[in-house]
Amino acid sequence: RIERVSSVALSAAHRALLYRPVVRAGARAPVSLSFTDDRGVRTSLAAAMGGRPTVLVIADYGCRYLCGPGMTLTASALDGAGLRPGRDYSLVVVGMNPHDGPADARAFRARRLTDPAGRAAVLLTGGRPEAVARALGFRYVYDAAIGQYAHDTSIYALSGDGVVRAVLPEFALSAARLKAALEDARRGWTGQLAEQIRKKFDLDIHPRTIERAVAVKKTAR
Repeated sequence: RIERVSSVALSAAHRALLYRPVVRAGARAPVSLSFTDDRGVRTSLAAAMGGRPTVLVIADYGCRYLCGPGMTLTASALDGAGLRPGRDYSLVVVGMNPHDGPADARAFRARRLTDPAGRAAVLLTGGRPEAVARALGFRYVYDAAIGQYAHDTSIYALSGDGVVRAVLPEFALSAARLKAALEDARRGWTGQLAEQIRKKFDLDIHPRTIERAVAVKKTAR
């Protein structure tokens, strides 16, 4: 349930707390949840991610303030990273207003997502956005005085199975930082294991070489 408060009731302390995401170690997005995409097709968060490293954004499709510019900055950073959407990563947007439908998401795309990354994005509506927000530590409240949501401006880099690998500030993004986060998300647990093995045995080889060996061993089983 989204708390409804007025601008007066929303204290400065509350606002300060609101914009600091609280992410638990090993936090995982609830990928089995169902939504409706901007084409009107019923789908799950897992299907929208497609098993790829994913940039997840929680946004209000009717926002008049931060969501549009923030989404444009995120898509621009992805385009600048030299990665191919649908192959190297997925960009998934979860609409925070459960009453928004596919038409609202399509209008948002037309306004803000006209570059390659934006055109390839999956925009989700309905469902249970509050469950996604709660799992990721994303905070938002409805400000009745202005008819808009006050919310965090973080975005999330997830591994293909939905584990949070990085939390990034949407308004201080760089292509290099976003690319590094997605690379870490791609490597996932095998990347961590490879780095631990390399350090423990003081191996003078690239972690990716160890990753490939781990992957081959796993496949052989």
